[in-house]
Parts: sequence; C-alpha cells; structure tokens
Amino acid sequence: MLQHYQQIQPDLVERIISLTEREASHRHDMDRRQHNSLDKEVFRGQMVGATVALTSLAVAAFALWLGHATTAGIIGGTTVVGLASVFVVGRLKGENNSSESQ
Repeated sequence: MLQHYQQIQPDLVERIISLTEREASHRHDMDRRQHNSLDKEVFRGQMVGATVALTSLAVAAFALWLGHATTAGIIGGTTVVGLASVFVVGRLKGENNSSESQ
C-alpha cells in the first residue's frame, strides 16, 4: 500500500510516517501531562485532608485540656471515623477501577 502511495507522490510515504510519529509524540506528551496533573491533584487533596485532620485533632486536644472531655471525644472521634471512611471508600474505588480495567 505504501508503494502505491509513493507512486502517487514520491514524498507522501515519508510525510505519512512523519505525521504518525508527531501524532504519537503528541499523545505521549498529553498522557504525561495528564498523569502529572493527576499526581498533583492527589497530593493537594492529601495535604488538605492532613491539614483538616490535624486541625480537628488539635481542637479536640485543646477541648480536652479545657476539661470538655465529651466535646473532645466527639471532635476526635468524628475526625478518626471520617478519615477511616475516606480511606476505605478510596480503597474500594481503587479496587473497582482496577477490576474494571482488566
């Protein structure tokens, strides 16, 4: 088939191959950018989650220090339960995504 194209126009095969190589390079670049962007998004999410968790636990510790054990328990308990549920849901989503891609 390529010989037929070359008979039509001598440099056509070279142009087709060059176009294919540029398209593949572009796709690889776009995939790399997408993965980098997702990595940054995950990192930001983890930093925000860690900040919220540490702040909540600090507030719970402060409430305990002030003598409000019930309030400290509620704040600390809901923080721990919330974090645990986020990790469980994230893990389940990851397992579902990996089984769907297989």
